[in-house]
Amino acid sequence: MSEHINSWKNKSVFESQIILNRKELNGNYPPHWVEFISKMKGLKEIKNILDVGCGTGVFYKLCKKEFPTIDYYGIDYSEDAINLAKKENSQECFDVQNVNDLTSEFIQNYDVILMNGLLAVLPNGDEVLDLFLSKKPKNLIISRVKFTDGDSYYKVYDAYNLIKTYDYFHGKNNFNSILEKNNYRLSQKNNYSNTILLIKNYE
Repeated sequence: MSEHINSWKNKSVFESQIILNRKELNGNYPPHWVEFISKMKGLKEIKNILDVGCGTGVFYKLCKKEFPTIDYYGIDYSEDAINLAKKENSQECFDVQNVNDLTSEFIQNYDVILMNGLLAVLPNGDEVLDLFLSKKPKNLIISRVKFTDGDSYYKVYDAYNLIKTYDYFHGKNNFNSILEKNNYRLSQKNNYSNTILLIKNYE
């Protein structure tokens, strides 16, 4: 199941992403960026954000443009991606880390956690989500997430004509069970859109 798990450590993929992101930052925002901005504007008293699976760090520039008072920090398991992110953006705001190694204390230091496509390219998106929510993030925005009315599953596809990776679909019933187990809910009931905000239920 983990055959393509390290596909996103390919430097050429990230170099291709940077070229695309530069064009998008010039005002031609893709839909999931627009949805992310909308979700962020709905939150109050946000001081910082952690971008998990940040790639080359385009959300650093997006956040600086749209939310200049918010502190941004990005992490990714690819050393090449982080090196490019530092070169393209800021030396101080990026680090190489694996999502599975993040502690509850580290996660809870941030007002918002962003997963921009991370779960979508894993073969075990439900499992990673369950583990992450067990560490009690304050607010979690998941972008480029896909749902199915049936059971969770994944497909393998070619990305950028360079790598094979996963395309994960969360079964709605299983997804809801994970939320209930960890005491979270969708910010908008039954809104299984491309970008979602998960918030804690009232204790």
